[in-house]
Order: sequence, then C-alpha cells, then structure tokens
Amino acid sequence: MIDEGYEPDDFSSPLQTDSDSDPCGNVSFSSQRLTVFTVAAAAMGVGAVLFFVLFPYPFCIQLTSAIYVTGMVTLYTFSSGRGLRAYSFDCPVVRRLIPRFVTWHVGFLVALFVLETLALTLLPFLPGKWHPAIWQGVSPYAIPIFAMSVALAVVEVSVNRMVMGAAH
Repeated sequence: MIDEGYEPDDFSSPLQTDSDSDPCGNVSFSSQRLTVFTVAAAAMGVGAVLFFVLFPYPFCIQLTSAIYVTGMVTLYTFSSGRGLRAYSFDCPVVRRLIPRFVTWHVGFLVALFVLETLALTLLPFLPGKWHPAIWQGVSPYAIPIFAMSVALAVVEVSVNRMVMGAAH
C-alpha cells in the first residue's frame, strides 16, 4: 500500500528503511576506498615483515612498527568484518572525526615509540640468544615487542570504532 503523501516523481522510495536514509549506512564500492585499503593492507604486510628482518637495528623497529600499525589501524577502523559495520569515508560524521583520529594516532605512535625504546633498553641485560647478530636470525625478543604494538593498535581501533558508533 502506498502512503498518502507519496508522489510518483518523488526521488525517495516509500519503502525506505532507516539504513537507506542514513547517508553513512550505505558503504558502496569506490576507487578511493579500494586505494586506501590496498595501501593500508600493503603497509601492514610489508611493515610486519620488515619489523622482523630489521629487528637488530634499533630505530628500524620503531619505524617499521609505525608503518604496520598505521596500516592496521586504518584498515580495521573503517572496514567491516566479524559482524562489525563498515564506515564510509564520504560519511559526514566520519569526515568530522578523521582529524581527531589522526591526532589520537600520533599520540598512540608516540606511546608506541616510547614503549619500544624502553623495551629495547632491556635487551643488553638479556641472555645472548635473545639478541642475535645481524642477519643471523630473528630474536625471540621481537615477538613480545611485536605483540605489544599489535595490542596497542587493537586498543586504538576499538576506541575509534566506539567513537564512530556513538556519533551515529
């Protein structure tokens, strides 16, 4: 049955749902979204591999972890998965929140840099097998440092998604 106020030349559908009326609810394919997610996924993969390859070089660890954490946060903040909602870059709410997310991300990267630097200061006090010579292999100490950076990224993604969910 058609509503009384419905006109055939009206651009809105009489069967419109709440998700259809929400400009942020329809996340469709766009080349911008594909490009951002491709770069984020590549940064995540390349950064993670470089983290373990370049572990013996102290400041390479901080640089590579910043690369893969940035890719991870970008990908998981805006994409859908496991029942989570996807967020469109064209959504006015998301556009308004992006500067705040960038500021928070810089803060998270500073915290990550400080935590990794503190963790690396403990390396000389560990047994010899924990810090192999350059190109001799991956240090077992790389795994907890990597896990710490991933945990920090998960916290940032959770905060970002919670803020976006509350803003809608």
